[in-house]
Amino acid sequence: MKSFFSKLASHFGFKKNLSGSSSIESKTFDKMPNKYPEKIALSPQTNGPYVRKIEPKAIVMHDTEGNYSGSIDWTSRINNPSTGKRLYASYHCIVARDGRRTVTNHDDNRAYHAGVSSFKGMTSLNNFALGVAFERSSYDEPLQVAAIESAIEYIAPLMKKWGISIDMVTDHRTIAPNRKKDLNPKEFAKFHEALKKHLK
Repeated sequence: MKSFFSKLASHFGFKKNLSGSSSIESKTFDKMPNKYPEKIALSPQTNGPYVRKIEPKAIVMHDTEGNYSGSIDWTSRINNPSTGKRLYASYHCIVARDGRRTVTNHDDNRAYHAGVSSFKGMTSLNNFALGVAFERSSYDEPLQVAAIESAIEYIAPLMKKWGISIDMVTDHRTIAPNRKKDLNPKEFAKFHEALKKHLK
């Protein structure tokens, strides 16, 4: 029997990812080892003396526009190297196009990803939401199946842990419509449908 992600890949016309097959065993993510490599590189912007705790109630999806390693490097700095000013740019997790991911904040740490924002009666979503970013621009390049799989692998256990429902998973474009455009609506819909199917 085809796994969920094999069906997803077939449905959206994805080819095999860099690690081989795009299929995944039909087990829940919280009961199996990670399929995709995950490393931890906590951002000094929001850890140590700068840590502020939150109780996540939503998840906001982003794209980085820049590449994976450059985005991780940016969140690893406290100050902008060009201006010397304090940086306020971080996520909880950054997902590469090939599925690798880096966790840059604990899930109960406040990160700087939403800015001026509102969603379902909440404002300033940095205080309430996890921020997860896909590598590069979803307008320039469609989300790869490996990136979708990896993001779901990271998100699904946290949704269970914090009691976050599918309707509380949104994107930057939705919470800051006059200021941000990520994700590409078509790509966010594709991701959201995959997440919904997994949670069923």
